[in-house]
Amino acid sequence: MTALIENIRKVIGWCPQQDFKSMQFQTSAIHAHSSNVNPIGISSKPAERMDVPFNSTGNWGMISVVFAMYIFFMAISTFDHLNRTFVSYLAVMLMTIALITILFLFDHKKITFDSEMIRIQTPFLRSSNFQMKDITSVKTVDNIVYRQMKWAYIGYIAGIVFFGVKAALDLYNLMTHPLALEESANIGISMLMPFIIIFLFYRSYRRSRYFKVIKINVGDKNITLSPRNEIEYDMLKEKLGQ
Repeated sequence: MTALIENIRKVIGWCPQQDFKSMQFQTSAIHAHSSNVNPIGISSKPAERMDVPFNSTGNWGMISVVFAMYIFFMAISTFDHLNRTFVSYLAVMLMTIALITILFLFDHKKITFDSEMIRIQTPFLRSSNFQMKDITSVKTVDNIVYRQMKWAYIGYIAGIVFFGVKAALDLYNLMTHPLALEESANIGISMLMPFIIIFLFYRSYRRSRYFKVIKINVGDKNITLSPRNEIEYDMLKEKLGQ
């Protein structure tokens, strides 16, 4: 019986030694692949497009866009005030929405770290790249916004309520009193201030989530990173070699 089994194995070409060598090769290949894996993982890969709130000096592109939109808004609102038409009224409202939307989008800049470079991506603008070797200092300091936010909450809420009520009254008067278009208040202008305060409240809230911030001096820029939790804080410290 044993001889019959051996003869069958020889006929179908099965060789125990060859099969054993094949298993050894596969095992060694798997072992070699796993030995190249970084057990830490995070430090070997870039932190892709982190939406970490931060401030940076010298961001002239963003300042120029916001300033240009504000000048355009003032020009349209002045024209609407002097020559009230349906088109100018609607243009002020649309410009208000566009200005607030741009502010919110600009507050969601993306930052990417790798072993050689820091890349900051701002919506609608070119990305800013900084070499890691150009970093002159990295330090952790207390988050002032975190400590003072409870008082800021009171001021923001009071401002939102005050200007929100004023805008609501203007809208109510416009809907209940059939005034001529040239005599009515422009809702776009009335809503601009409460939207600005809401934006400032939102911006401060995003920067007040954690009690520490990380300040980076790189080239001619000062960047202040505001992690929102301990996980982001530890990841940023690791990427910056701290």
